[in-house]
Amino acid sequence: MRILQKGLSRLIPVIILAVLLGYPLISLFIQIFFPQINAYHPSWAPSLSVVKEAWSNPLFRIASSHSLLLAFTVATASTLLGTVLAIAWQWHNPYGRRIFTTLMWVLFLTPSFVIAEGWELWGMPGGIGSHGLGLGSQGLAVLFSPWGIWWVLTLRFFSLPMMAVGATIENMGREYLDAAQILGAGYFFRQWRILLPLLLPSILSSFFLTFAETIGDFGVAATLGSSSHYLLLSYLIFQSLTTFPANFGLVGAYGLSLIVMVVIVQGSDRIWLRRASHTVVHGNVHRRPPERTSLWATIALAIPFVLGLGVPLITYVWVSLLPSLSPAVNIWHLSLVNFSHALSGHTIYQAVWRSLGYAVIAAIITVVIGLYLGALSGKEVSRLTAKLLTATIAIPGLILGISYVFAYNAPWLVNNGFNIYGTPIALEMAYIAGSLPFVVRMLAGARSQMDHGLDNAGAVLGAGLLRRLRTLVIPLLWPTIVSSTLLVLTNVMFELPASELLYPSGSPTLAVAIIHLFNNFHYGQGAALTISGILLVSLVTLLVRILQSRLFSGWKGSQKSVASPETSARTLPATQVEEV
Repeated sequence: MRILQKGLSRLIPVIILAVLLGYPLISLFIQIFFPQINAYHPSWAPSLSVVKEAWSNPLFRIASSHSLLLAFTVATASTLLGTVLAIAWQWHNPYGRRIFTTLMWVLFLTPSFVIAEGWELWGMPGGIGSHGLGLGSQGLAVLFSPWGIWWVLTLRFFSLPMMAVGATIENMGREYLDAAQILGAGYFFRQWRILLPLLLPSILSSFFLTFAETIGDFGVAATLGSSSHYLLLSYLIFQSLTTFPANFGLVGAYGLSLIVMVVIVQGSDRIWLRRASHTVVHGNVHRRPPERTSLWATIALAIPFVLGLGVPLITYVWVSLLPSLSPAVNIWHLSLVNFSHALSGHTIYQAVWRSLGYAVIAAIITVVIGLYLGALSGKEVSRLTAKLLTATIAIPGLILGISYVFAYNAPWLVNNGFNIYGTPIALEMAYIAGSLPFVVRMLAGARSQMDHGLDNAGAVLGAGLLRRLRTLVIPLLWPTIVSSTLLVLTNVMFELPASELLYPSGSPTLAVAIIHLFNNFHYGQGAALTISGILLVSLVTLLVRILQSRLFSGWKGSQKSVASPETSARTLPATQVEEV
């Protein structure tokens, strides 16, 4: 009986990952070498014609070169900016330090298309920035160019290196710099010759992570990139799939090329970190009392967040309250007419609540599965399964959505009556698959901080796995569970690539409805819908936090030993922060 239970405990995670990730990705890649597998008359005849067609396509070469150049420049700029801000955040005691910690996570969770559309509304001909700068009908032309795309993506991703480098700085302490100061080293010498070399692993890790995130980003490519006529690889893949007739093999070849680029970058990161030896985090960290508050550090931190969050959000609010973007419209014309029009339409109104329902269901299922896999990590779950789950972090959401199109619209499934493509089931599965790797890493990291003696004691006393999870693990991991739930809920509410590909016909999600409104030049309604979604997510988050503090206040004593996203940025090494 025990052998059977042990076998099932290893088989169930494999089945879960195979259904959610393994089978869809295999279905995508198999198109490349067997291009006729999903034809009207399926054929298993192998062919490399799709690969040759992809490499001979000039659009593919243009999009790939654009994406690589953009990813390199964005990764360089955002890593430099994030490193400087991390130093100011950790060691120069800005005013409202906790506020900047919150803003860092808000920016990290904000979808790229939300920031891009906000800046597009600000700088477009007739937009708010055009009126304020006196540009009139010309608009801010530089924003609708590769420089504008670079600007938006840099503002979107500087929070990643800020978190990773900031975590290393706090765990490192100031002993090295204090010793150099005692020996007479000046400020700039200490920063350049001591601090930066010690932070180099975190800095390079942040560079590689930002590079991978940028090259796979779909939100900016589908909004500002499309408006600027600057073709990126992620948008070329989307166009190739949605153009009739679609060449599925060609889409698979493009998708594989994008994944190869991301995997090479991620692999370079891992190889470099294995060879490097910069041991700076130890158990005897002596933190000095906080310095007096620094005005310049506060200003340095405030400017990027104002540009990354403040300008888009203020633009959304202003545009949503104006009946039109006409120059004749002023503050006396402010009204809620856009909110009325946006939310009174049956399709758009349903999109808001439909996305919330998707988000709640996906968050619950993902956390339950993640808790099961994370709790068993390193025990019943095989190392191969754990590595597979970690590797999927490098897969962009667009590629995952495309793989679901191939996998669950396959003729052999449809002909046998199993057709979930175009239904909410396929969309929910894609949401869960995209969020699961991050949730498992968060829960596994928090579980590693628990005293395993508690779990072992429960097992010795005869408590089974489910009982130990219910009475021991869940109470101790509750802050991380709540944070993981809110993370999935926020991501699903504004998830764009998989939603654009998999949403049921006539039932768009919130992100799809927002993009369609902007594409049809209903800027006021699109801005109103975006603000409504942000307010709804904020309200749900606030309610969950209030319920957590009131209903589970008895667990506060045990919560100090585990990590949540807010504390993980300050306590985990950079290599763990990037996976979280």
